[in-house]
Amino acid sequence: METILFQNEHLLIGNIGHLAVVISIIAAICSAIAYALSVNEKYKDLKSFGRLFFIIQSIAVLVIFITLFYIIQNHYYEYQYAYQHSSNTLPAHYMISCFWEGQEGSFLLWMFWHVVLGLILMFKAKSWESPVLTIIALAQLVLGSMLLGFHIGDLKIGSSPFILLREHNPQALLIPILERLGKANYRNL
Repeated sequence: METILFQNEHLLIGNIGHLAVVISIIAAICSAIAYALSVNEKYKDLKSFGRLFFIIQSIAVLVIFITLFYIIQNHYYEYQYAYQHSSNTLPAHYMISCFWEGQEGSFLLWMFWHVVLGLILMFKAKSWESPVLTIIALAQLVLGSMLLGFHIGDLKIGSSPFILLREHNPQALLIPILERLGKANYRNL
């Protein structure tokens, strides 16, 4: 089956969101390692690296949050998450709630609150910072991997909110109206 790229797809915002998920996972790994090692007095200088990577991870989570909300708010139905969880007829307050309606949005909401909690702990709980933020960074790693969506053999773990509808379900594009419009409206990859 050939891959079809619609001419008016908004791919940049999804690519930014996906890149932010990858950055979030890498930063969570680095933060967890640095914080775990800084629990030992011998490596207490690594706490500053743990903080740096946690802040990078926090910024990445904020970017993921903004990009997904932008996709939903602008009705970019080429993304499976927007297609499945939103509608043009929803009032604004329901548009906000459809953000976390799906599994991916719920994981992202958990990540957001972990960031808030982690930033508060970073500045308020000095003696607890390293051990607690090690656990929070590990939780962020697990939640981030759920947003990445990957396969291990036949087992699918997580799902990306930035997957295109045509990638998620290619058979959905085999509808009669698209056949009548003709291939001149599409670019082949």
